[in-house]
Amino acid sequence: MIRAAAVVVPAHDEGASVAACVAAVRRSLALAPLAPDRCHVVVVADGCHDATASAARLMDAHVLEVPRGGVGAARAEGAQYAID
Repeated sequence: MIRAAAVVVPAHDEGASVAACVAAVRRSLALAPLAPDRCHVVVVADGCHDATASAARLMDAHVLEVPRGGVGAARAEGAQYAID
């Protein structure tokens, strides 16, 4: 039985589009047979120099800010955060 869900969004300088992305993920998660407090969006701001992290926070996403490591490293960091 699935008790929770997390979607990891690796992002590098996506300040202009991350809010729309988080909103779309939330719409998808709303279809899951889980309570809203068991559905999480984790945005990993991968070495960002723009408003990616703050825009994601405004959308109530969990936000990790990490040094630039690339999409794979960002995804791994987000997955580990979601598991912990």
